Amino acid sequence: MNKRSFLSALSLGVLATAEAVFFGGNGFRAIGMISALEQELGRPVLTGNQVVFWYALLTATKSEEQL
Repeated sequence: MNKRSFLSALSLGVLATAEAVFFGGNGFRAIGMISALEQELGRPVLTGNQVVFWYALLTATKSEEQL
């Protein structure tokens, strides 16, 4: 599936009320399409790897008591 076909298919499957779009660990390489997806859909697009990395950064800056 090419990028344009994927964007079109995804646009049809996202609810108008959705605040964001999440891609779980399905092996899909979305990193090269995140910006285009966000522009097309008008909302944040998150991947499992992004979320784990952000959480790791967050917890790395907090003490054990803050967690």
